[in-house]
Amino acid sequence: MNKSKNESRKSKIVSAFINLFILIFVFYVFFNFLLFFKCIVSFSKIPDNKSCEYLRIKIYGSSSSDEGNTVSASFSIIDSNGNEIAVIERSWKGNYLCVEFEKASYKYKSVMFPSRIYGKEKIYEENVKRHGTSLEKYYNDNGQCMLLGYGSSLAQRKALYNICVIATKKYPFYDFAISRNILIDLSMCKNDVYYSIIQNSRGELELQEL
Repeated sequence: MNKSKNESRKSKIVSAFINLFILIFVFYVFFNFLLFFKCIVSFSKIPDNKSCEYLRIKIYGSSSSDEGNTVSASFSIIDSNGNEIAVIERSWKGNYLCVEFEKASYKYKSVMFPSRIYGKEKIYEENVKRHGTSLEKYYNDNGQCMLLGYGSSLAQRKALYNICVIATKKYPFYDFAISRNILIDLSMCKNDVYYSIIQNSRGELELQEL
C-alpha cells in the first residue's frame, strides 16, 4: 500500500515538473515572437539611414606587468547629432583593441549598435575570448536608445531600443537572423591620435583618422 502511495506521489511530482517545463517553453517561444514582432514594427518608426559617427577613439598605448599586457584607450559614444553620450576611459587586457558592432536589418533599413570593446594579444589572432566591455548599457536608458540625439521623438528612441534588444542579445532570446556581427580591428591605430568609426552613405562602417 505504501509502495503504491510513493509511486503515485513520484508520478505526480514528475508530471508537475513536465507541466512546468512545457509552460516555461511556451512562455519562452511566446516572448521570442513578441520581441521579434515589436522589433519589426519598430523599423517603420525609426528615421531613414544617414551617415553618422558612432565612436571616437584615442589609444594611449600598451604596457606590461607581472599580471600581463594591457592597452589603455578612451572611447566616446556619439549620438546621431554628433554629441557625446558617454566616455569610457580604461585599460583592457592585451596589446591591441577591437570593437564589435551589431547591424540589424529589415527590408530597406539597417541600424548599427556598438556592442563590445575587447583586447587581444596579437594582431592576427583567432578564437579570442570576447568578454571585454559591453557598450549597450551606456546608450540605453529607461527603455530608450539614446543613439538618436536631439530632434528625435520619444517614440523613435523607444523603437530603436526595441531593435537594440534583439540585435545586441540583451536577453537570451533568438534574434531571428535580423542582425549580424561586424568587427572593427584597431590594431593599426597610432597612439595618441584620434580616430572615428562612422557609417558611410553606403551603410558600411569605416575607421577614419581625424
